[in-house]
Amino acid sequence: MITITATQAIADLNLILARLQNPRPALDAIGAAEAENIRVRIQEGKRSPDGVPWAEWTPYTRASREAKGNTERGLLWDSGTLLDSIRHQSGAADVVIGTDVDYADELQDGRVGMRARPFVGWDADGIRHAEMTMMHFLEGML
Repeated sequence: MITITATQAIADLNLILARLQNPRPALDAIGAAEAENIRVRIQEGKRSPDGVPWAEWTPYTRASREAKGNTERGLLWDSGTLLDSIRHQSGAADVVIGTDVDYADELQDGRVGMRARPFVGWDADGIRHAEMTMMHFLEGML
C-alpha cells in the first residue's frame, strides 16, 4: 500500500506553488521548441498546424522561383528571411512565438490573389510537448 500524509501533500503543493511564481524556464523551453516546430514546418512539412497541405504555387510564383533557381526549397522558403525571423520571447507568465517580417500575415492568412499557407500555430505534438514540459517543470525536473 502507498500512503501519503497530509503534511507531505501540503509540502508538495507548496513546492508546486513556489515553482508557479516563476514559470519562465518552462515557458522559455516551450517557446524554443515551438519556434523550432515552425521552422521545420517551413523547411520540411509544408503543412498548416492542423495538417492541411499548403496550396501549390501559382504559375507566376513558380516561374519567379525557377528564375531564381531555388525551387528546391519549396513553399514559404525563398530567401530565408522568414525562416530566420521565427523567434520566441517568454515573459513572467506568457510566451510569444512568431515573426516580425512585414509579409508574414499575408502568408499566414492569404490575400486577394494569394492563398493562405498557415505556418504559425499549435499542432497536436506541440501541445503535448508543452504539456509535458510544464509537467516536468512543476515536478522540479526542469
